[in-house]
Amino acid sequence: MKTVRTTSGTRKIEDWNANLVPLQLREILQDQRKALIDRLLNENGLQVYVDHKMGLKMTSAQNGKVRGGLGRLMNAGIDIDNYLPVLEMVLRNENTYIDSAFFYREIDSCIRRSIQESQLTLPHMEIAPFETMNFMEVLNRRN
Repeated sequence: MKTVRTTSGTRKIEDWNANLVPLQLREILQDQRKALIDRLLNENGLQVYVDHKMGLKMTSAQNGKVRGGLGRLMNAGIDIDNYLPVLEMVLRNENTYIDSAFFYREIDSCIRRSIQESQLTLPHMEIAPFETMNFMEVLNRRN
C-alpha cells in the first residue's frame, strides 16, 4: 500500500499490481488539479493569480477565454505523460507528497495559451458587401 499526500489530503494506492498504480494515481491527480482550478475560478482568484504570476491585467474577454480554457482542463482527463516524474516518485516510494507546482505548470500553460488565443482574435471590421463592390474602381486603385 502506498500513501500519496496532496494539499487536498492523503490517499492510499493499492500496489499489489504495478499496472493499477497509474490508474489510481490518475484519479488522485485529477481530483487535485480540479481542486486547484476550482479555487482559482472562485471569486476574483483568477485575476489576482494572473496579475501576480504573469504581471498581466486581463480584459473581460481574456478572463472569459481563460475561464473557459481552465474549465475544459479541469474536466479533461489526466495525461499521465505530463506527470511521469510524479508516477516515478510514487512507484519508488511508500509515501509521496505531490507538490502543487506540478499542477500549476499545466494550469499556467493553459492560461498562457488562452490569453494568446484571445490576443490573436481579429476585431470586427466593416467590409462592404460583395454585391456593392465596384470592381473597376478596385482594379483602378491598384494601378
